[in-house]
Amino acid sequence: MNEPLALLVVITELRIFLPDLYRVIRRLLRVGARIGIAELLQTQQAGQRPDN
Repeated sequence: MNEPLALLVVITELRIFLPDLYRVIRRLLRVGARIGIAELLQTQQAGQRPDN
């Protein structure tokens, strides 16, 4: 008898929290990409500069 109620709770939680979780994951991926690109640019610039 509790199984349909538990299923309803899980579906409701997914409906409420899944969009927020999706946004957080996208934001983390975007920030990670920015950090990765910044590191790549710094590495390329450091390789182009002659060291004395």
